[in-house]
Amino acid sequence: MAQRPAWVTEALFPYAPRYADVGGAHVHYIDEGAGPALLLLHGNPTWSFLYRDNLPALIVWGDGDFAFRESERRRFERIFPRHRTVILPGAGHYSQEEASGEIVEAIRNWWDTEGER
Repeated sequence: MAQRPAWVTEALFPYAPRYADVGGAHVHYIDEGAGPALLLLHGNPTWSFLYRDNLPALIVWGDGDFAFRESERRRFERIFPRHRTVILPGAGHYSQEEASGEIVEAIRNWWDTEGER
C-alpha cells in the first residue's frame, strides 16, 4: 500500500487516503465534502493539493439550479483562486442541456485566454 511522503503533512493534506483499483492501476482519490463531483487528474510526483493555487478554473454556473445554490459556487471560487466564473442566467441544474451554446462559448473564451499559458 502506498504511503504519504513525510513532507506531505496532515496540515498540508488533511484528507483520508483512499484507493481504488482501476484498469490494473492502483489509484489514489479523495472523497470529501458535498456538492457536484470534481475530477482533477495529475501525474506523479505531483500531489492534488497543487491544484488549489495553480490550476486555472472555469466555473460555469446556472443561476437557476435548484440543487447547487450560490453558496456552492462561492465555495468553488474560494477553492480556486485563479478562476473565471460565467453565470448562465435562467439555466438550471441541467445547464448542459438548457444552455449548451453558452457553455461552449464560455469554454472557448476561457481557453483563448488560459489555454495558451
